[in-house]
Amino acid sequence: MHNIQRNFIILLLISIAFISCDKREPYVLVGTIDNYKSDSIGFYLPLNGKYMAGANTVKVPIDTATGQFTLEVSDELDAFVTFYSPAYGNYITTWAEAGKKDSVVMDWALKDAPKFYGDHEKALNFYYTRPRMFIYHAWSVLENKYMKDSLATDTYKKIMKEYQLELDTINQMLAEESISEEFARGLKYDSRYHWKTLFSAVAWHHYYYKNLLKRKSVYNDDWEAVYKKLFEEEDLNNSEALMTRYYSDFLKDYRLITQQWNGYERDTTLNASDAADAYHNQNIEIIRDSYEGQVEEYVWAGYLAHEGLQKKFEKSLLKSFDDFKQVYPESAYLSHVSKYIDPIADYYKKLERPMDDDIIFRADAMEYTSWEEIVAPHKGEIIYVDMWATWCGPCKDEFKHKDGLKEFIKDKPIKVLYVSSDRDEYEDRWKEMVQYYDLEGENMRISQDLYWKIWGMIHDKKMSSLPRYLIVDREGNMVVKEAKRPSDGQALYDQLAEQLMASVDD
Repeated sequence: MHNIQRNFIILLLISIAFISCDKREPYVLVGTIDNYKSDSIGFYLPLNGKYMAGANTVKVPIDTATGQFTLEVSDELDAFVTFYSPAYGNYITTWAEAGKKDSVVMDWALKDAPKFYGDHEKALNFYYTRPRMFIYHAWSVLENKYMKDSLATDTYKKIMKEYQLELDTINQMLAEESISEEFARGLKYDSRYHWKTLFSAVAWHHYYYKNLLKRKSVYNDDWEAVYKKLFEEEDLNNSEALMTRYYSDFLKDYRLITQQWNGYERDTTLNASDAADAYHNQNIEIIRDSYEGQVEEYVWAGYLAHEGLQKKFEKSLLKSFDDFKQVYPESAYLSHVSKYIDPIADYYKKLERPMDDDIIFRADAMEYTSWEEIVAPHKGEIIYVDMWATWCGPCKDEFKHKDGLKEFIKDKPIKVLYVSSDRDEYEDRWKEMVQYYDLEGENMRISQDLYWKIWGMIHDKKMSSLPRYLIVDREGNMVVKEAKRPSDGQALYDQLAEQLMASVDD
C-alpha cells in the first residue's frame, strides 16, 4: 500500500514538472516614453497569433513621473504587438516571443523612430530604418512617390527591390542567429505584404482615377495585367500570414478590386439604404467565394467590424452577422464583431418608439442660401453650431457627450443647432439618426452650395473636415470658428461662458 502511494506521488510530481516545463514564459517589453501625458497606453495584442486591430487590446499603466511601463504578453503563439504613436505617425511594432525581453525608448513629442534594446534589438532597429505605410489607401508620401511612374512593370520592379533589400537583411540576421526562425518568418511576411500592398494601392489609385472618376490616368492594359498577376501569384488563404496587418490590407485590396473587375455598378433606382445593403451583400459574396477556413473567418469578421464601426446602421450587416455565427459559432472574433453590430439592432428598436417632442426639424432649411438665415431666429442668444453628417464616425462619437453640454446650457441663453450636410438621398437616414441620437434642439439639413459658403467663412472653400463646431454671438457673428467639442467638457463650457460674459459687457 505504501509503495502504491509512493509511486502515485512520484508520478504526480513528474506530471507537475512536465506541466511547469510546458508553461509558456511571457514576452516582456519595458518602455520609457518622454513627454507622454496619459497614465496608460493601449496595445493591440494578437488574437490566436493573428493581427486584428481592436479585437484584443490592453491598457498598460505608465508611471507619469518616469514615463515607464511594462507589458507582458502570454499569447499561445508568437506574433506582432503594436501601439500607435501620433508624433511618429505610425504604429510602433514589436515581436512578442516567448521568454524574450525588449526595452524601448522614445519621445512622444518627436517624429523620431523608437530605439529598441534587448533580444530583438538588431531586427527591430533595422525595421525602423525602413519606410512603412500607415493607413490603408491613405495617399501617403510613400504611395505618392510611386504614383509618378507611368509604367506598371517598372513601378512593380522598383517597389519589389525594396522588399528584396529587406529580405536579404532578414536572411543575414537569421544566418547570424540574431533572430529566431519564427521572428524571421514574421518579418518576411510583414515585408512581402507591405510592399505588395503598396503596389496594389498605387495601381488602385490609377484605376480609380480612370474608371470611377473618369479623369486622366496612366492606367491601361499593362497596369491591369500586372495588377491581376499581383494577386494570382499569392496564396490568398495563408492563415499564418495573418500575423501581419499588411496581409490583411492585401486581402482587402483583392476584395476591393475584384468587386470592380466583376463589373459592380450601383443601382441608381435603389434608395440609399437599399443601395448600401446591395453593396455589402456583394462584398460578403466575394469574401465567401474568395477565401476559406481561417482566412474566410478572419476577413468576414473584419469586414463586419469595420463596416459596423462606421455607424451607418445598415440592416444587411445584421443578417450577415447572423450568417457568420451559423458558420463560425465558436469564432474568437464574435465578441469583437458584436461590439459594432449589436448597436445596429438597438438602432432599429429605438426607431420604433415615438420621437421626442424636443427634437425640432427646420423643414425649410434646404432653401436657405445664406448663413444669416440659419442664425436669424436666434438673434439675442449665443449659438453653438454642430456641423456633422451621417457618414462621419467622429461626429457621431461626439453625441455621447451631449448630455454634459445640455446640463451646462440649461437656463442659459444658449442654443444648440445641429447642421447636417447630407445630400437628398440620405434624408431618411439623417432623420433616423437625429431620432436615434436624441439630438434635442433644432436640426437642419442644408444645401451643398450653402455648406461650401459656410466653409469659405470658416477656412477655405476648397476643403472641409467634419465634425466642426462654431460659436455664434448674439448678433449672429461667427466668433469662434474652431470651438471645442462636446467631449472636451469644461474647455467647451469655458468658451461658451466667455461669450456670455462678452455679450453682457457689451
